[in-house]
Amino acid sequence: ATSLAKVTKGSLRGFRVVFLTPTNKVAAADLWAGQASAGNITLVAGEWNEPFLDEVCIFPRGQHDDYVDAASGAYNELETGGDLIMPR
Repeated sequence: ATSLAKVTKGSLRGFRVVFLTPTNKVAAADLWAGQASAGNITLVAGEWNEPFLDEVCIFPRGQHDDYVDAASGAYNELETGGDLIMPR
């Protein structure tokens, strides 16, 4: 792991930390975007909804892609048998 990964992982003791290998961000987003278009993905209401949707709607031409990366990683985890851990 890189030194940044070690620092990040060390500062998050008690949390499950997974470092994903880089991939084609557009291809990764396309996987869950198709499911979203089909109505198979639901957002939990929250303050983050509007910024999330704003970013998703202009991806990949926008300035930021953090929400898209997070959604792609979460979708990949669920599709490949990962666990969804909900906060209490």
